[in-house]
Amino acid sequence: MMKFKPFTKKYDFSEKAPTSDFPAYFAQPLFNWFLEVADYANVLDKYNRYYLKQSFRNSLQITFHETVPEEFEDFFKYVYTDSDRTANYIALWLQNYTKQSQAMQLEYILRQGNSAYQVSLVKKDAGEYDTGVYDLVMRVPDEIKKSSADALKNNLLMEAWQLAYSRKPDDERVVTKCCNFLEGYLGKKYFPKDPKPQLKKFVHAFQNKPSMLKYLGDTIVNPKNALTDLLVNVSDIRGQHTEGNGRTPTHEEAIFVLHATIFIWNIDNGATR
Repeated sequence: MMKFKPFTKKYDFSEKAPTSDFPAYFAQPLFNWFLEVADYANVLDKYNRYYLKQSFRNSLQITFHETVPEEFEDFFKYVYTDSDRTANYIALWLQNYTKQSQAMQLEYILRQGNSAYQVSLVKKDAGEYDTGVYDLVMRVPDEIKKSSADALKNNLLMEAWQLAYSRKPDDERVVTKCCNFLEGYLGKKYFPKDPKPQLKKFVHAFQNKPSMLKYLGDTIVNPKNALTDLLVNVSDIRGQHTEGNGRTPTHEEAIFVLHATIFIWNIDNGATR
């Protein structure tokens, strides 16, 4: 894979917003990738040109409720005419037919092309030849992923993260899972005898007795309202929607709740007393 350090700002795309479209410069690399994966998956016939096997074509048409061309070049042109369709076909290829080296190849294409999408491994113990273990998700900056890595070892937070950064985020479930995590985590640490842990009760207790909070930097951040204020905001967002009632949280609110939860876990886990 080619290395490149831009000489001028014209070709330095590091500060450019990622694109959720698939500009023309993606076309040939993605065509090659689609073809390689499909050939590896044995879903093509070859008679001077590549064609979709009829059974595979039928499956695609039933899945997408669309009629797709039989000849592979025409099929790809059809897929590429619409960015939403392109993203969904990439997702299907990843979810069913792609092995490790092909997933890495696609991730390189998307990253270098400044795509808003990235390849995600959904089965952590998968081998290099396993298929059906990848998906397409929204790209998250490396710095954010690195700072969240330890917290995401918790299954509930990992589920919330995947729901938040999927191509079709489920904001209500993100908020619910994060709040459930906080109630369980903080309840076990600070209120082990409380049979019904609730964020609002925690907030009132922390506001009335800030000294009970123990977290990394608690001797520096004084008064201890920084953590409590985060919990107030998280609790308010949950209270405004509550599954089945009220309004649905916005995506911005869901992302805030997720990263506030991760931040609380990170600083609280640094406490040693």
